[in-house]
Amino acid sequence: MFSGYMHDPKPLQGGSHNSDYNLQDGWNSAMWQFTYSYVMPEIYRLEQTAAELMPPFYAIAKILKVLAMQRVTDYYGPVIYTHFGAQGAEYVPDGQQEVYMHFFDDLDEAVEILSDYVAERPMAGEFAKFDLLLDGSYAAWLRFANSLRMRLAVRLASVAPEKARAEFRKAAADPYGVIEVNTNNAAVKTSGIYSNPLGAINRSWNEAVMNASMESVLTGFGDPRIAKFFEPCAEDLVIANDGGESVSVPLKGQYHGVRQGTAFSHNYYAAFSRLTVEPTTEVVLMSAAEVWFLRAEAALRGWTDEDAGTCYRAGVFISFAQWQVSGAEQYLESDASAAAYRDPIAPENDIAARCRVSPRWDESAAAEIGLERIITQKWIAMYPEGCEAWAEQRRTGYPRLFPVRFNHSKGQSIDTETMIRRLPFPATMATSDPEQYNALTGVLGGADHSGTRLWWDTGTNFRQTVRLPLLCAVVPADAAGQVIVDKPRGLQVGVTDRGPEEFESPFFHVFAHGIGLGRRYRDLAQRPEGVDDRFPVGKERQGVVVETAELFLQVEEQPGIRDRGFDFQPVFHDAVRVHQPFDIFVGHPGHPFGIEIAKGFAVSFALAEDRYPAQSGLGALQHEEFEQRPVVGHGFSPLFVVVFHIQRVGSAPAAASV
Repeated sequence: MFSGYMHDPKPLQGGSHNSDYNLQDGWNSAMWQFTYSYVMPEIYRLEQTAAELMPPFYAIAKILKVLAMQRVTDYYGPVIYTHFGAQGAEYVPDGQQEVYMHFFDDLDEAVEILSDYVAERPMAGEFAKFDLLLDGSYAAWLRFANSLRMRLAVRLASVAPEKARAEFRKAAADPYGVIEVNTNNAAVKTSGIYSNPLGAINRSWNEAVMNASMESVLTGFGDPRIAKFFEPCAEDLVIANDGGESVSVPLKGQYHGVRQGTAFSHNYYAAFSRLTVEPTTEVVLMSAAEVWFLRAEAALRGWTDEDAGTCYRAGVFISFAQWQVSGAEQYLESDASAAAYRDPIAPENDIAARCRVSPRWDESAAAEIGLERIITQKWIAMYPEGCEAWAEQRRTGYPRLFPVRFNHSKGQSIDTETMIRRLPFPATMATSDPEQYNALTGVLGGADHSGTRLWWDTGTNFRQTVRLPLLCAVVPADAAGQVIVDKPRGLQVGVTDRGPEEFESPFFHVFAHGIGLGRRYRDLAQRPEGVDDRFPVGKERQGVVVETAELFLQVEEQPGIRDRGFDFQPVFHDAVRVHQPFDIFVGHPGHPFGIEIAKGFAVSFALAEDRYPAQSGLGALQHEEFEQRPVVGHGFSPLFVVVFHIQRVGSAPAAASV
């Protein structure tokens, strides 16, 4: 449901449940309970016994452990991973950053074991008779491990870009390669041993129909895969209007989906488009199409020498082939757009299309548009694998799903436009196992509700390089603190030719990795009365010389703006002002954005002093890059930046907030 693929047509729980964020603990705790009751105990047993007796089985267990637990951590956040089964450390969880690093380590170990084993025994196939996922060869498991590494790496593209790039390139360089064709897809077979649970929900429970977001994108694009995903409505619908008269609603032969969060109390949506998934349908956990879209994003980010458009088109072609439909060439030339959603039962649920890209790749488009195209097509191609689709939608904001119409989240903890970010830990744990619950919530990084973002969920997609004009002033030590050089929409830098001990430290420090202020803090700086002594740029006055320069400032992370828009109000609009102190005030200093705010002359933070061009002197600033994130410090600094207003050069997608 949260992935935008499907929706329940029944008014369960009186019509208010997960759909409108009235979250049902019994449903949402199922993955946690089943994983720790059945999956992890078996993996633990294999880890204890197979390492010496059958190394390749041990390696496969490691890969499956990463596959299973990635889904769990992407649902909840912190998990019990490295300490599962450990005597005396049963309650020690791994935060999401830690567990992702352990995922990479476990894949390293698995790949090394399998590679060595295949090199010694190239024809070995002991696992083939047990293999329900791949073709039984160890080479296939190496391909899968490398493909899984790519998935994990791309998930960290915004939060840990250098680590993500390194891990992606490691996977791409492995001689066993990655999943590239549909015959190599990782799909659980259902031949009498395993039954597709979604097929049972769809056919036996009758609780799965098309989601409105799917309808909007697939019908708008004229996507031929729609007939492989969903069934057209079988019959027209007859309903009673407010006057008690029977009214026929034409549906037959059309595709219709249910919008999330409408809190309906009728059964009319049972006539909408059903899924084609059967209990005998194989469960695709990773496809070649997904891997091609991962490669497209990596190329877009400059991690590889591949062409993003070529990989994107390959992903679409492979997906069409997987679903056995034709017309990929024409589809990739289409400029069709998503369709507005029209609810034939309840027009009050109608909503304009949110998706803003077409299938055709545009080489000239901005990176953000390219990413939206990649993720939108990846979302279509991964259907019906909702776990991965939901995670990628949270990471990137794409595709642009419809928001809920009614938000019944507890305490309004979920923002309607930002949407649900995670699932809470099982509610019973708080009372039945409080030590475990407290340990998990202690490393979550926020409240245990579904509005709290996970570690990789940054709300941004690209690191920004900000190139802004500014004015620089060589400021004598005795003048520092009295002069503010200001240009609206710019950065102001003060430099001294004296040593750091002779220069006044910044009067105001921002203790954070980046500046994070929501729009409700837009007026945090208030202009004082009695500002005077203005003088023009380039003129000397009181020992201050104003010059012109440019600063290239590249930060490790984007500012953590709550609604993804730079919105700092300029304080003054004159080139240089000598002024009296003014107050900085904010409702909740330091929380939730991690900022400590104090009273002082200027909002500033010290830059790095441990690398070139951190030496004193104005010339050191010209045409240089500061690749460290802004440094936070208490001590003196020969270099400080006063931030009054930052102009957006590139931003996170509007989709990240819709």
